[in-house]
Amino acid sequence: MEIKNIEELRESLKNCKVSIFDIDGTLVNSEITHFKAWNDIIKKYTGKDATSDQISRYISNDDYNICRMIKSDFKIDFNDDDIIKERRLRFLEYLKEYPLPKNNLLYSILKEESFCPYNRYIVTSQDINIANKELLNIGLSKDFNACHFNVKDKKDSYIIIKETCKVDKNIYSGFVLFEDSPRYIDIALNLGFDVVCVIHDLNRYRMENYIKRKYDRGNLDLKWIEIT
Repeated sequence: MEIKNIEELRESLKNCKVSIFDIDGTLVNSEITHFKAWNDIIKKYTGKDATSDQISRYISNDDYNICRMIKSDFKIDFNDDDIIKERRLRFLEYLKEYPLPKNNLLYSILKEESFCPYNRYIVTSQDINIANKELLNIGLSKDFNACHFNVKDKKDSYIIIKETCKVDKNIYSGFVLFEDSPRYIDIALNLGFDVVCVIHDLNRYRMENYIKRKYDRGNLDLKWIEIT
């Protein structure tokens, strides 16, 4: 089901007790800016631009996975940590010049005090400094009461959140994840979470195919929104 406005979003989240948000490509439409920074690095070390097909494969992967794909695609070798540090500095420079477009629907629901006021989590594989600056950039820096930053596999944070809510707050259901990566959506579904898929220009083809496959297999409860 496509969610088109704030009223539909409120209705679809009426049983939500715990909300979990990805940042890049979900709360903020930052993927293009991230990949401008990645392309700068690729061009510096190979003399070539990444193709649109390569960029679409890199989308929604963490930095270390992207490094592995770049090494394979361009037949080069480098120290991952050095390249990631350089790429992050490039991104921060772009961030000074260009405000990040925010997801207006999610921004609106987060500004409503009644929406999961005590159980809002962020999960991201992004660097903590970048993640904080992205949230500040769109005015959401104080809208979360628990954050799990900089994990190489977000699955670990999903499990931590689920166990923490069960043990500390006696919450066993009503988990909702907002995410733009099919990989992490599948993980969340397997953990029993509800999911709102997020579609943007760079993941559109992959996400629409993913949603179609889920519908063909009988998962008719999947919801999605588009970053506008």
